[in-house]
Amino acid sequence: MTVINLQIPFESLIAAISSLNLEEKHQLLEFLEEQLLEDEEDLIEQNPQIMSEIAEARLLSDFLEDLKSADLVGISLNPQNLGLRLDFTFGPEADDVAIEFYQIIHLVFSQPLNANDEDICFWVGEVELKKIEDNIPEFLSTSYPFINQTGIINTNLQSLIYFHLEGDICLEVVCRNYKTFQQVKN
Repeated sequence: MTVINLQIPFESLIAAISSLNLEEKHQLLEFLEEQLLEDEEDLIEQNPQIMSEIAEARLLSDFLEDLKSADLVGISLNPQNLGLRLDFTFGPEADDVAIEFYQIIHLVFSQPLNANDEDICFWVGEVELKKIEDNIPEFLSTSYPFINQTGIINTNLQSLIYFHLEGDICLEVVCRNYKTFQQVKN
């Protein structure tokens, strides 16, 4: 294949694109999107902080996905730092894991009324953990009392985390920080 490099004024390029038919414009758009994606991937690979954040996000995603096949076997409250620790097991075939939440702002714990089982081993069905970007009232139950007369929440909304677990029991946590623990030995 022969490669020819040309220098075309940007205005001429725009005029040439304007003269293309719809199918040719779609082909050009597809080509440009592929080129942008490749260039963005190259930039990301050159930035170690972004690569680290991507790796951390993948680990968290895998951790949360794995929890869906675990049982919740421990719930501990820590009044000193307004913390909560949840311990999970996968049975004898895998190591146990845990997650701790610090500086809890809101905690909701629910279980079925007919829960007769005294054994603390709860099946985990769905798990969600995300940073709250905006609209914090959406993540707080109607019983959250720290709202002033104008409907404004009397809490610093910087860097809040939302956690939701739903299975044999339901848990909702809004907190400032969390930490996961893998390969916890009992």
